[in-house]
Amino acid sequence: MDRHKVYISSTYRDLADYRARVINFFLSGKMPDSFSLISMEGYVADDIQPSDKCVEDVAKCDIYILIVAKRYGFIPPDTTKNPGRFSITEMEYETAVSHNKIILTFLADEKQVFEEDSDPDAALLAEKKQKLLAFKEKVRLAKLTHPDGFTDAYHLCFQVQQAIFNKFFTEIYASREENLDKIYFCDRRSQNYTFQKGRQINKAIQFFLINSHEKDMAHFFVKRIGLECIESDIRTLDLFIYPTILDNSDFDDLEFSMRCAIKEEWNRNAELKKFKLKDPLDVSVEKVLSVMDELNYDCLIISWEIKSFYWKNDKLNENISAFYEKYDQVNATLKTSKKIFFIGTVSYSECADMTFAQFEDKIKSIRYGATPIKLTRINRNEIKDWMTDFEIEDNPNVQEKLLHDLLPGPDPDFYLSDLELPLRNILMKL
Repeated sequence: MDRHKVYISSTYRDLADYRARVINFFLSGKMPDSFSLISMEGYVADDIQPSDKCVEDVAKCDIYILIVAKRYGFIPPDTTKNPGRFSITEMEYETAVSHNKIILTFLADEKQVFEEDSDPDAALLAEKKQKLLAFKEKVRLAKLTHPDGFTDAYHLCFQVQQAIFNKFFTEIYASREENLDKIYFCDRRSQNYTFQKGRQINKAIQFFLINSHEKDMAHFFVKRIGLECIESDIRTLDLFIYPTILDNSDFDDLEFSMRCAIKEEWNRNAELKKFKLKDPLDVSVEKVLSVMDELNYDCLIISWEIKSFYWKNDKLNENISAFYEKYDQVNATLKTSKKIFFIGTVSYSECADMTFAQFEDKIKSIRYGATPIKLTRINRNEIKDWMTDFEIEDNPNVQEKLLHDLLPGPDPDFYLSDLELPLRNILMKL
């Protein structure tokens, strides 16, 4: 198979670490040998150099990855070559569009702090700010690759990994769906036991809290829960929602944000297209249960995530606890065998504002139903057990060779984010 040429486009000074992480992803051997990078680090978009080389290389690439934060970047002054007075980054984007390239676009989370344009020329600075807004709107209208803005370099790299896998490797698994699902079961046995033990037969609405590092990829564990329900002949639907939850919001704001997020994901779900919600206030326990009845679903999993950098005070803890207490009380009014699982993930993001120990202390005071489920790193023996238990590979010598060839290093254990693509590659070898 021919190798896909990848071009990564962004401003440089503000996103150097982000670019480096994405570039390392392609060069680290985690992916099948299907991609090559066109070298661009020597003439990055911030450098005041002729833009011809950048545009020329975009024209040669197969995949154009655009990363935009809060800087517009250098605008080449040659109006003959740049009549629209675009930045080099936007010129690259226009070239990718005009050449019908595969375009993957990623925008930064607007709530996060990123370096912005600065210029002694006030008029030029104002022009850049206006052009950046227009550029972002253009990209959004053309459809973002991921609905969430990235919050840090790791988050961006994860989004890129997912986009590449979904774009190029999903078809490989089309006839191997069972094997694809196996990745969600590595390993998390003890955590799954804690979840199963916490389930209650007599409650329709149940609450579970997952305590994790962002690199633990807690959404994989949530996916595992859904798959195990299906394997037990429990018809299950899952919605992963993206509520805007701020540390200074009051409870009404949090509840409304949850309703908005549920409405958005509900209306995106193909299974629910006949039951679209017009307003966030249409989201109610009664409405959800009636649709589950009509579609004959036994269980609905609604999962959400809050990263540690949202915690500036204890208000968020209080609101999450209040959400649990309010809807747990609704159980007394319900007579149904249906189950709604609210699975919340609180994940630690490495930052200067909060240590991991401080994060752990913060979440101890959250009241959210069952005992929090603590995700941990996965070790080599657990991966070998996974290969044996799921009939992936039971020969110890072959297992050892696979681990040696595909794992990202000699460490005894790994975050799941470091294992995802090696595990997929193991499945691809079947």
